[in-house]
Amino acid sequence: MRPEHPLTLAALDEFDPRAPARGRERDFCCPLCGREKRVDAAHRSLSLNSDTGAWKCHRCGVSGQLKEFWSEREAAITPHPKRRVRRLGIKLPPTREPEPEQVEGLAEKLAGCRDLLGSRGEQYLLSRGLNLSLAARLGVKFHPSWDRRAAVVFPLTDRAGATVAAEARYLCVPDGRPKSGCRGPKSSGAFVTPGALEADLVALVEGPACALTLAAQGLPAIATMGTGLPDWLPRALAWRRVLLASDADAAGDAAAEEWGAALRAFGARVERFRPEGAKDWNDLLQSDPEGLARQLEALGLEAPAPSSGTPPAPVAGGDGWALLKTRGWLRLESRLLGEVVLLTRDAEAPIPPRYAGLPRYTLADAARFLGDPEGLAHWHRGQQAAADRELLTGAPLRAEIGHLFAGVAGES
Repeated sequence: MRPEHPLTLAALDEFDPRAPARGRERDFCCPLCGREKRVDAAHRSLSLNSDTGAWKCHRCGVSGQLKEFWSEREAAITPHPKRRVRRLGIKLPPTREPEPEQVEGLAEKLAGCRDLLGSRGEQYLLSRGLNLSLAARLGVKFHPSWDRRAAVVFPLTDRAGATVAAEARYLCVPDGRPKSGCRGPKSSGAFVTPGALEADLVALVEGPACALTLAAQGLPAIATMGTGLPDWLPRALAWRRVLLASDADAAGDAAAEEWGAALRAFGARVERFRPEGAKDWNDLLQSDPEGLARQLEALGLEAPAPSSGTPPAPVAGGDGWALLKTRGWLRLESRLLGEVVLLTRDAEAPIPPRYAGLPRYTLADAARFLGDPEGLAHWHRGQQAAADRELLTGAPLRAEIGHLFAGVAGES
């Protein structure tokens, strides 16, 4: 049997092995919407006619016909994924609207959010090695007092891309306190990185940091915000290749099994993609970036490479890079940033008092934005608007950083 099969009797029996087998009308727990419910008689919402193979779930509204009852022609057809879902008779239920009070609470909280760049949330994401430009494009924000605690806020969207909920990850988590808070119907949304709902290959992860980690490496990812799946997601990923990239622990392994059962019912080709050497993908990025690259390469993917070429950064009276090494700083008129900035060897490099008011970047800051000059420009604008301009360091220097700050430098 091919791996891309929709709902079958075997899948129903596997999900609900105690379902009564007598009579031609049988009831099962639905593997599409019942993943977080008990598998018992009280939750058997899917009705099956064993003579015709017709089935319908009275909870989620999805209906179709078991694969065992398809004609040979239907079984051999492999059209475009969305067309194939319609051809096989799978009818999608109408979108559920959130409760008014949920929407009001969400809107109130989102109104208090601030731009991520230049905030404490920016430093939180940088400390985890995440791409600020990507996070900002996805609408990630900073809230100074979400439930009285500073937090990074991740928008959760539905299949149409509308924000239906938001989850806040607190910057400070005292012992015994939750690490996150939510507004809106969390189970109705997901944190979706660019192109993930259209890609032929997509990874499902538990948290937004893991989604940002993989997306920045060229692998579209969707964070389910836990171990459950939104009702709409299995249908949205019908017939795709899906990597079950949940955490490397018992809960993550169990989630991968449940996700796989739900996704296979809609023809997805699933495989376990487990982080090796760390609990999750963001942890792996921080502890072993080379290990992360190896796992991606095994999929046939390569991390985005920095731009090639190193335009010179000349200064009056000598070689700029030599001066940077010996003196510790360069004053550059950056074409990219549109103003004069200081490029320093590190955060401790002494600079003349007359240049104390200039925007300051270390080599490590520059290295973080290799291959992402737009991200540097966006970050620069945020830094200019922020009161606190403390810059994080730690990334290695690479020869290619010259193109970020190439310009004509001078001293006075």
